[in-house]
Amino acid sequence: MSTVVFMLGNETVLPVPKQPAFIMKKSSPKGDETWSSECASSVNDVTISMVQAR
Repeated sequence: MSTVVFMLGNETVLPVPKQPAFIMKKSSPKGDETWSSECASSVNDVTISMVQAR
């Protein structure tokens, strides 16, 4: 509890925010401004593997 009181009682400089790990972007193909928000893309690349029996 004393740590909380100390933190609230003193002015400290906040650290610079880091780049987010995951963000959403809207992109429109070939400049089409009517592109719906359902087609948002992610900067976070993910690989999807299909597991199949032999």
